Amino acid sequence: MLRLFEFAGGFLYSFQTCDIPTAVSPKPTIIADKSWVPLDLNHLKMNIDATFVSETGVVAFGMVIHNASGMVLYFAAGPLLFGASTVLHAELLSIRERLRLTQAAGFTVQVIENDSLLALQAITQLL
Repeated sequence: MLRLFEFAGGFLYSFQTCDIPTAVSPKPTIIADKSWVPLDLNHLKMNIDATFVSETGVVAFGMVIHNASGMVLYFAAGPLLFGASTVLHAELLSIRERLRLTQAAGFTVQVIENDSLLALQAITQLL
């Protein structure tokens, strides 16, 4: 139970202090359906979500990177330093910026999971 509280405390700290330099992101595989797909042994998966306040344009995100065993390798949460105009815009900004963050942290993500089908379809069309 203590490890859970330590994890939650670290997650909160990461959320409150997120200001990490970014780099150009790799092109990951996008899963746009809701069925569970096991990862290949050496692949990493990023689960990401964003929230958006339409009155202010403020965007915040949460993300977790884990390996094929489900072991959490990296997590972060916090505000984005720029705003969005729509929920879709917020989701796309969040995904782009977190891919940059993961690469800067030394991870190459092969799979992205997100609850915005429109965002995933928009990204898939660009790949």
